Amino acid sequence: MSDAADRSRVLAASEWFTELKRPSISVERLHEFRDWRSDAANAEAFAKVERMWTSAANLSDRPAIRAATDAALAAHPVRPARSTRTAKSWAALAVGGLVVMGGSAIFVLRDLGRTYATEVGEQRLTQLEDGSRVRLNTHTKLKVHFDREGRRIELIRGQAFFDVAHDPKRPFLVEAEGAQARALGTRFDVRRYAASLRVVVLQGEVAVSKGEASPAIVVRPNQAVTVSASGVAPPRQIDAQEEAGWTSGRLTFRGVPLRAAVEEVNRYSEQKIVLQAPGDLADETVSGEFEAGDTATFLAALEAVLNLRVVQRSDREIRVASPG
Repeated sequence: MSDAADRSRVLAASEWFTELKRPSISVERLHEFRDWRSDAANAEAFAKVERMWTSAANLSDRPAIRAATDAALAAHPVRPARSTRTAKSWAALAVGGLVVMGGSAIFVLRDLGRTYATEVGEQRLTQLEDGSRVRLNTHTKLKVHFDREGRRIELIRGQAFFDVAHDPKRPFLVEAEGAQARALGTRFDVRRYAASLRVVVLQGEVAVSKGEASPAIVVRPNQAVTVSASGVAPPRQIDAQEEAGWTSGRLTFRGVPLRAAVEEVNRYSEQKIVLQAPGDLADETVSGEFEAGDTATFLAALEAVLNLRVVQRSDREIRVASPG
């Protein structure tokens, strides 16, 4: 292929990339993009442009994500639940992801010892009597135990973000399945899985232990630990702001396999997406942001960009597969 043809393809790819980021792009244009990218040479040119954009995004997007997350956590009035299905969200997946804003409500816990929970797709921001704040993610349940000696949260299921008010006389503990996370004046995220617990620290320090006999592991900002039956794994470096993006209604993916993205989207809907795709497609990595709970837009983007189709639909699940 000639250099002129290569330059022409790269130019077209750049134009497509620019158009896909505009909020005014139509569904018809997304289908045109899919057809254009079905050519292997065009797909290679677009991938080259996308790689250049991703490198720049690593420098420019993260501060914006951090600022948005901090602003959402600092705001007391929380907007009611809503679903935005804009073309801008479609464009986000076209370059590797989607965008999701979740609604929530704020409550002050005055009747201590009570259980608080969210349904699938719901988030709730709760202010405790000591000034600490807890944001419950989708399908989460926890119980608050406060007294003069200490502050204890029992995480029964799901995921919660804790913004802890400083009180050295009353320790702040989060407990689940024999594991304990003790806050040392901090902001941190705890997610409970079927057989493990994951703790992510954004600010301050958290002492994590498994059982009374095991020593505590101190976790610092931009570190995460996993607690399982075998104990607490060594801390590892992560981008804590990205992992806590769900607190502002956005989930951020950086090189996540498609099958994992589908699994995460399913956390916010009773109607689950079942991916019936070849292993190489299911393992293809995606990057970007998406809006939790907007399953219709996610499916439309899968169809427009990845050429997947809905092959079966019921009240409980939506099966998608490659055509043919």
